[in-house]
Amino acid sequence: MYSEELDWCRRAKEAGWRVRYVGDTRIIHHGGRSSEQVQAHSQIHFHQSKLRYVRKWHGQGSARLLRVFLLLMFLHQLLLEAAKGLLRQQRVRAYWQVMRSGLKES
Repeated sequence: MYSEELDWCRRAKEAGWRVRYVGDTRIIHHGGRSSEQVQAHSQIHFHQSKLRYVRKWHGQGSARLLRVFLLLMFLHQLLLEAAKGLLRQQRVRAYWQVMRSGLKES
C-alpha cells in the first residue's frame, strides 16, 4: 500500500526498463480510501511496508535496525503525548476549580 511502488520501480529498472517520473499525471481513485482507515492501522501498514522493502533490498540487519529506530520514535511520541496529557489534566482540574468557585468574591 505504501512502498510497493518503490519495489515495483526497482524491479523494473533491474529488468532493464526505464523508470520515469511524470509530475503532472493525475490518478483518481474511485472507492477504496485505504489511507482513511483507523490511524493506528494506517501507521502499522505504512511502516510494515517500509520494513518489508528494506528487508528485501538491504537485508535483515537493516530492517531490524530500522524497526528499532521506528519503535523508539513511536515510544518517544507516546511519552511526549502522555506528558501533554498529564499537563492537560492538571489544567482541566484547575479550570474546573475556577468554574466551581463561580469567581465569587470572598
